[in-house]
Amino acid sequence: EDVRSLRDASVAHMDLGDRQTCSLFAMRAQNEELVREVRLVEDETQRWNDMYWASVPAVASKPSMDKKDVEHLRVSVEMCDNDVCRLEKELRSAQRGTKVAL
Repeated sequence: EDVRSLRDASVAHMDLGDRQTCSLFAMRAQNEELVREVRLVEDETQRWNDMYWASVPAVASKPSMDKKDVEHLRVSVEMCDNDVCRLEKELRSAQRGTKVAL
């Protein structure tokens, strides 16, 4: 009887361990995806920053680019920065969850 209950407890622990392992792998996969998203947003943000700063000196010499266009670029860059911040927060949260799962 004691051996049977020990075996049942062992099987239950193994099942729990298997579920925890699967959860850990899923969280790691999510972390990797978030890292990729953060890198993409950072690249896009850099591209927008480059476009913004490349266009600033041109405003004076290029009449077709007005203050509204520059403001539009600034707002786009700000939105990308916000996306980066949001993705970094999600990544940190997922990483904390992974550490807790270990």
